[in-house]
Amino acid sequence: MLDRNNQWRASAGMVPQRLHPALTRAAQDHANYMARTGSFSHHSNGGPLSRASRYGFQGLVRENIAMGQVTISEAFQSWRNSGGHWANICCDAPAAGFGYAIDSAGNGYWVGVYGYPTSLDDQREQAELDAEKAAEQPPAKSETTPTKPNVPESDAPKTEAAEQPAATKENMPLGADQDSAKGDANSPPAN
Repeated sequence: MLDRNNQWRASAGMVPQRLHPALTRAAQDHANYMARTGSFSHHSNGGPLSRASRYGFQGLVRENIAMGQVTISEAFQSWRNSGGHWANICCDAPAAGFGYAIDSAGNGYWVGVYGYPTSLDDQREQAELDAEKAAEQPPAKSETTPTKPNVPESDAPKTEAAEQPAATKENMPLGADQDSAKGDANSPPAN
C-alpha cells in the first residue's frame, strides 16, 4: 500500500512518505476492528489520534478509511475521488501506515494513517528499526578458545546454606535449651 500511496503522491509532485511501525499497527488495528464489528467510522475504536497513541505515536495524524474495495488500486482510486481523502494522501506528513482486513462476508476494510512524528516518535522508530536489523544479523562466530569457568578444584560436593543468625537466648524458641543452640546452624532447634 505504501508503494501505491507514494505513486499517487509522486503524480501530485509530493515527496514519498516512509512507513512508520506505530502508524502501521494503528491502521491494522482499526481495519481489524471495523471488519470484526462492522463499524465503518473514523470515530469508533477510540478515534485516529487515540489509536495512534495506543501504539506509542505521539504526533498528529490524519486517516483515510474505505470499505468494499477488492484491490489496493480500487481503495486508492476511491480515496483519489474524494477531496478530503486526497488531501490526506497529499499532505506534508512524512510518515504513513496502512492496514487491511476482510470481514466474514468478504468485504475489505482499508485504512491509511498519515502522521507527523515528534522527535520521540522518531527515536522510537529508529530504535525499533535497529532492533529489527540486529535480529536479522547472524550471530558473530567467536574466534577465541573457550575458557574453563573459574571453579575451585575439589571433589567434595558443593552445598549452599542460607545465612542464619547465631542462636542466642533472645531468639531461641520457647522450650529450647542452651545446648540445642550449639548444634548445626542449619538444623532446626530441638523442641
